[in-house]
Amino acid sequence: MAKIYKIAKGDEVSTTGTGIISVKTGFLQKVYDTEVTGSAVTSIDITNLDINTDKMYLILFFPNNTSASTSGYSLFINNDTTVTNYYRQEFYCTGGTLNSSNNNDALFAHALAGGSSIAIGWLIRDGAGNARCLSHLNHSLTTTLMQQNRFLAKTATVANITQITLTAGIANAIGIGSRLIIYKVSV
Repeated sequence: MAKIYKIAKGDEVSTTGTGIISVKTGFLQKVYDTEVTGSAVTSIDITNLDINTDKMYLILFFPNNTSASTSGYSLFINNDTTVTNYYRQEFYCTGGTLNSSNNNDALFAHALAGGSSIAIGWLIRDGAGNARCLSHLNHSLTTTLMQQNRFLAKTATVANITQITLTAGIANAIGIGSRLIIYKVSV
């Protein structure tokens, strides 16, 4: 019969027995979690990050766009909000149509007017010092259900990623009920 081990935060698991793997890193640890309450906002700033120590971030963003216009949501690194300092390649499909595009911007997610979506992204700083994000997005419903795979890169290298900002392209398009969760993955 297999033994079951309960692992708590900060625990290290190791054994000299067979079939047990030493676990020291690689767990998801929540570093940020917020839900918009009270009134809609245009951006969310996350500070006190340290990707050199944490190695990778998993970003879960659930925008609830209560505005009357479709909005994109940009992911900015270290307070650099100049959209032309980023590039995005994406593949997207709806129904039986598959498309792609390459754009000079930092678009991470979007939601239709009065709609919601889910964006999941992995943010890293690669070996050359480039901030990169791989994201997957789902929005709309029924026959207009859309899937998007996005690849973002900052054009200049960074020594560390200490801050990220998610900014809506439309004022107050991060409505009540929107949620942002970030996990670090120390690998």
